[in-house]
This record gives sequence, structure tokens and C-alpha cells, in this order.
Amino acid sequence: MENVKKSAKLRKEIVQGSRKGVAAETLAKEVDVLAAVKADATKVQLRCIEQTRKVLRPEQFDYL
Repeated sequence: MENVKKSAKLRKEIVQGSRKGVAAETLAKEVDVLAAVKADATKVQLRCIEQTRKVLRPEQFDYL
């Protein structure tokens, strides 16, 4: 949940900065941080899927 909040905040800051005319180069650091946060969230989701697959029978997993 923390990643979701952080991601939303960063995205909002980037969009607002862009609308105010802040140069892309200036926003690059925030974009890199946002990408890292999203990558971490994706890794968590993949681990969750992997763990779920281990406890469910194949037909149960397919149902999901």
C-alpha cells in the first residue's frame, strides 16, 4: 500500500511539474524514482502470484 501512495504522489508531482513547464531533464530524477517504485510493486505482485500458485491446485489457479 505504501508503494501505491508513493507512486501516486510522485506521478502527481511529475504531472504538475510538467504542466508548470518544468523541463523534462529536471523531472528525470522523479521519473526514475517512480519507475523504481513501480518495479518494486511489480516484484511484490509476482512473488504473491508465485506463492499463490504453490498453494492452489492447477484448476484453482486457472480459475483465478
